[in-house]
Amino acid sequence: MAVKNTTQVLIDGKIITLGGYESPEYLQKVAAYLNQKISELSQSAGYNRLSVDTKHTLLALNIADDYFKAKSQVDTLEEDMEAKDRETYDMKHDLIAAEIQAGDLKKELEEAKRMADGLKAVREMESLKEEPAYLESLSRAAQELEAVLLETQETKATIESLRMGAYKELEEKEAELRKKRSELKKRISGMQNEIAQQTGNQERIRTELQSKNAALKEASVGYTQQPEVTAMVQEALSKRSSGAVRAQKNAEIEALCEKEQEQTEELSRARNAYILQYPSSGFSGSEKSNEGYEQLLSQYETDFEPQYRTEFEKQCDFIYRSLRENVIATIHGDIKAAKRHAAEINRLLKKTNFSDSIYQIKIEPAYNENGQFYDMLMAPELDSKNLDNDGFEGQLSLGEDSFYQKYEAKIRLLTDKFMPVKDDDERVLEQHRREMEQYADYRNYLSFSMYEQVTDADGNVIRENFVDDMAGRDSGGEGQNPKYVALLAGFAMLYMQQTNRDSRIKLVLLDEAFSKMDQERSAVCLKYARQMDLQLIVCVPDERLQSLIRNVDCVYGFRRHQNQISMMHIDKGNYLELLEGVE
Repeated sequence: MAVKNTTQVLIDGKIITLGGYESPEYLQKVAAYLNQKISELSQSAGYNRLSVDTKHTLLALNIADDYFKAKSQVDTLEEDMEAKDRETYDMKHDLIAAEIQAGDLKKELEEAKRMADGLKAVREMESLKEEPAYLESLSRAAQELEAVLLETQETKATIESLRMGAYKELEEKEAELRKKRSELKKRISGMQNEIAQQTGNQERIRTELQSKNAALKEASVGYTQQPEVTAMVQEALSKRSSGAVRAQKNAEIEALCEKEQEQTEELSRARNAYILQYPSSGFSGSEKSNEGYEQLLSQYETDFEPQYRTEFEKQCDFIYRSLRENVIATIHGDIKAAKRHAAEINRLLKKTNFSDSIYQIKIEPAYNENGQFYDMLMAPELDSKNLDNDGFEGQLSLGEDSFYQKYEAKIRLLTDKFMPVKDDDERVLEQHRREMEQYADYRNYLSFSMYEQVTDADGNVIRENFVDDMAGRDSGGEGQNPKYVALLAGFAMLYMQQTNRDSRIKLVLLDEAFSKMDQERSAVCLKYARQMDLQLIVCVPDERLQSLIRNVDCVYGFRRHQNQISMMHIDKGNYLELLEGVE
């Protein structure tokens, strides 16, 4: 029968006698663990201000946390051990199978030896019969015997490798896992004891507290207050803490004075702001009482606020409707204008042949977030809208007709993108501005593309190739054709959108233009630019001038000498005569 041991330990600065069937060393180890946990908790902020019950609860929770973590680790190790046991079992099974096979091979070897001995004896007895077939059978038997011996050696080597290698490693790992499992079981057992001890301590403290409360209630029964003793106690307290009480009250008074000063300043600022905005109110801002302001506020809330609220809502609705209709009208008009300009450019492009092909521009609804509004913005009802007499010039009168009823949800969704946000954050405002710019730009509702029409000698279309699909496929002048067509078309549409007088210039600057295009293709591009009334200023090196000079109006040459740039006019006629003489 095990002997119960008792020993004194120091826990949280208190000497406690512990009893159990474990060794005194183990009990001291448990006490050290408790002291460590108490020390860790004591370093936490606010721990010392907690009640005794709360401290013991926290201590028990931490011990329980360690217990469950250790238990989880033990479970993991047990699973690993089970896996290793299964692996060890498989290795042992393979080893046994190998040993059985080795035994079978040994038996076969012995049988082969007996056969060889028998064959040797027969050969000796029939040495005079050395027929070829007989000698050949003996040779095969010898070869089979040699193969069996080789297989036996390999099997022995395999068994020895398993014993010295993987099997030995598995045995070592198994021993290590069993050791760790034993240690964790000891830790778990110790933690269980600690948890039980802490639970017992809590119950003991709770019992003691209940007992003391009961004793206090019992002692209070029949107690009668003695005025003389009470007066003596109050006098002693007054003499002892009068300075502290006075300091506390002075601090409270100072805080109240500061708060009063802040409120007075805030009230003064509010009054001044009101008087500045409404100078005819009759207030000076120096009134001792705020009664006049409060009376005026009450009058406004009673007599004017409902009227102003109604008017405010009316004005908000008017602004919303005006914004709604103006946005839709503007985007609708821009999209219609873009399609008209594209049609005009396509008409000019049909007259401009690049060898055996022409180019056309295609405008389609965009496949993005803006594209959801395209059908609403291009509804046929918008083309028949009349101006609203109550609105601004250029607005459409949407009203509450079939168009508005049909697209009410999308109209409200689009219009809300342009309503101001109720936020003072600059990042939010900037994001809202970018979003408005996105939805105000008609180009974000459209998808622009360009395709090539290849024709035969009779002008029949053989095939159509979209320029995006041709990117990187063609090199040289063929690859530059669509790029310059798209560039010049873009400038033309840009200038078509302008209404001021300066847009009549239609200036386009190109640096090293048509660098990979021959004279024929360059001439077609320049002709195309003239048809769209574009004024080109082209900068090219000297070697490119020969292919362009026949199709330009004037030529200027620039030279750099000692960091000085000079310009001179080149006579086109003289240059052509010189060029023809050279040719």
